[in-house]
Amino acid sequence: MNQKTIGMIIIAFSVVLFGAVLMESISLQEANKLIHEDCGLPEGICPANAVLPYESLMAFTIDGFLFAFGAFIFFEKKEKAIKAKPAPSDLDEEEKKVYEMIGEKGALFQSDIVESTSIGKVKVTRILDKLEAKQLIERQRRGMTNLVKLKNE
Repeated sequence: MNQKTIGMIIIAFSVVLFGAVLMESISLQEANKLIHEDCGLPEGICPANAVLPYESLMAFTIDGFLFAFGAFIFFEKKEKAIKAKPAPSDLDEEEKKVYEMIGEKGALFQSDIVESTSIGKVKVTRILDKLEAKQLIERQRRGMTNLVKLKNE
């Protein structure tokens, strides 16, 4: 199921829920009018004479949030994946492997590159240094590791 379909389902559910809450609120107001007829309290003080029961207010509020959430999901645009450029021909095999791996994922932690290849930690650092010098990638510091991604042109 795609994102727009899920958003539409949530919006449709919230509209149906709104109708159900509205019908229930109307019936509660009618019941409260009947209760207030037998009540000896003045209109401003009698709790049965409320304009809208607090339960209905809570249900309408929740339904409003549900509708807004569905609309957000429906209208949210997914970011397009960065398509990896073909690896330049002047790269050696290990550099091509690392470059293409980064291109497939869009961005990787440097530690993930070390774990998913048979290349050692020091050698991965040197390969990334070379790729960065050729302005093909960029590294951003994230805690104890680097986030490696393709360089935007």
